[in-house]
Amino acid sequence: MPRILTIPKKEPYPSAMRVAKAMHLAGGRALIVGGGVRNALLHITSPDIDMEVHGLSPGTVERVARKLGRVNAVGKSFGVFKLTLSNGTTLDISLPRKDSKVAPGHRGFRVHTDQSLTLAQAAKRRDFTINAIAWDPLNGEILDPWGGESDLRARRLRVTDPETFADDPLRVLRAVQMIGRFGLRADPETQRILKKTARSLHELPRERRQEEWKKLFLKSTRPSLGLRAANTFGVLRWTQGLAAIDRAAHTAHAEDWSEHERWIVLLAVATIFYPKALEIFGIDSVVKSTVERIVNARNAALKTDGDLRRIACTLSPATVAQWLRAQQAQHPRSSASHKRLRTRAKALDILDKPPKDIISGKDLLALGFPSGPMLGRIIALANRLRDDHNATRHDILKLIHDAKNPPSAIKRMEDLLSQRP
Repeated sequence: MPRILTIPKKEPYPSAMRVAKAMHLAGGRALIVGGGVRNALLHITSPDIDMEVHGLSPGTVERVARKLGRVNAVGKSFGVFKLTLSNGTTLDISLPRKDSKVAPGHRGFRVHTDQSLTLAQAAKRRDFTINAIAWDPLNGEILDPWGGESDLRARRLRVTDPETFADDPLRVLRAVQMIGRFGLRADPETQRILKKTARSLHELPRERRQEEWKKLFLKSTRPSLGLRAANTFGVLRWTQGLAAIDRAAHTAHAEDWSEHERWIVLLAVATIFYPKALEIFGIDSVVKSTVERIVNARNAALKTDGDLRRIACTLSPATVAQWLRAQQAQHPRSSASHKRLRTRAKALDILDKPPKDIISGKDLLALGFPSGPMLGRIIALANRLRDDHNATRHDILKLIHDAKNPPSAIKRMEDLLSQRP
């Protein structure tokens, strides 16, 4: 008796039903495949849906899809069409295909679409059995030629095709992030294959590596599971600070941090304990620079409001809020101190941004000073007087006014700063 699963009412599943009906009327069968099925079985809503159409030619699939919405055919040569419906839902629609490794590197594949492939043959190209399950949205039938559902129930990660798995080393990182997200354990044969395939991770471009690590850190409340697996597979050598990573991930989910906030803070915590993390994860230069500012400030001593303003400037584009969250994950027993710092930063309006200048160029122009680079120098010195000497805006503007001109103002301010506060 076929296994039946009720189609969820929440998007994008109803849109997949619409596509399936249209393909059925044209004589084909459109199945939901990949992560959308796995997630439904785990009662997790998928933001994206992949569908595979059997029994129709590529031309017919494209023609039917165009009647449903806007089609991006950029992946047509790989047998993939991206369909955007009128409600804004986007689905990837593919044809049954085989992938052949013809050259080294992540681009060294040749894709063959073949409508004669059975469901089992088409699903064999998928990395793990839990991703090789298909689902017919028209009748709810689960089609599971490789035993993925039983593996999922047992929280077991098993390679679908041992002979071709190593063709794409990215699959090692996919294993890492799925273990961390779903609490899986790789079976012995899969572990052996993953360890062997991990030796080829150097073939992958930075962008592909970063995307898989991002899924681990953003979608798991226990990233340590994936990190321990990465240790087992030889991807990295890291055992310290894993509890801190999990604390940060748990807090991120509990407090509903933004994706950017989670990414920056968890990377900062990871880098504090494992300095090679940013390099191994393939992190881009912009994110790397932001994270490094948090890491470099981890031992900052903050005793005064001036100290807090200075650290806010040093951290930017990272924020005091992100820095405090990384500190909290690293030193959970200091939560009372972190709470006090957060309250002070919020009162100073620097929790999520650097402090405003205490004076502006307009103030200096109003005093009759000519525009030019010296004004920027005066503003920077004014901020230092505020932070180091607790000087008020009124005091600073009076000092500048009495100085009469920019060089004299700069001299007076530097002399004052050279004195102990």
